[in-house]
Amino acid sequence: MKKFLLIICLMLCSCTAVNEMVNVKEEAKEMNFQTAFVRKDYKPVGRVRKEYSRTCFLFNLFCSKPYFVQDDLISEAKTMGANEVINITLDISKTPLIWSWLYSYEEIKANGLAVLLTPEDLSRSKNK
Repeated sequence: MKKFLLIICLMLCSCTAVNEMVNVKEEAKEMNFQTAFVRKDYKPVGRVRKEYSRTCFLFNLFCSKPYFVQDDLISEAKTMGANEVINITLDISKTPLIWSWLYSYEEIKANGLAVLLTPEDLSRSKNK
């Protein structure tokens, strides 16, 4: 009985594998592998940087205030006259894993490039 079930499983698996391979080959013939590049106009305004620290106790049940990196960087970029932040990088340093069940401390340094998307001077030069 076990051999019979094994043979049935092998037959079903082999049929699905062949079927999937045929489908992949058929789809590959119809696919277009050209990449469409989208050019976005923006003007770099400057670098934005924020630093956060967070302390947690007892399996991260009790933590200090949360941090919202994207929102904070965008609000700082708006004070500079920009409307978006790109190329955000995070540098996170934590306490060793062995102590994280009792106490964990992490420092987060966020950096990004504040840009002005579709600035007025670029759109004027296109209209001329």
